[in-house]
Amino acid sequence: MKMSLTADARLPRPLGITMDVLCDWERNGLIQVPRDSKGYRKYGSKEMNRLEIIRTLRNAHYSMMSVLRMLNRMDSGEMNIREAINTPGEDEDIVCATDRYITALNMAEKDALEMMDILIAMRSGKPCNYGYKRKEIDN
Repeated sequence: MKMSLTADARLPRPLGITMDVLCDWERNGLIQVPRDSKGYRKYGSKEMNRLEIIRTLRNAHYSMMSVLRMLNRMDSGEMNIREAINTPGEDEDIVCATDRYITALNMAEKDALEMMDILIAMRSGKPCNYGYKRKEIDN
């Protein structure tokens, strides 16, 4: 693989991406970077934006499969990105726990809000309506 000081070598620094990581993302189909006649990568704004998306999602611990699924749907015109990244395909054997990060965070937020309501009600002396939760726990 050829390295170009004007393209390849300078790219990872602003985005915090090493060449090894970039090559790994290319091998796994997350990004395809056009090359010039000498084989050097040529990064345009499209590639830089895509790299930033990939880096952000990988830093949030989404699996490569989840990121690839979202990017493929985005490329095909589907814009429900939340569903794309949060819903593993039926043919995917390995699902990373963080691939359902958004759903898990939404559930945690809902539970926290319920807990706050219960605590506020308890503090004010008002009756709490959380018996349905108790039954689920007791069973």
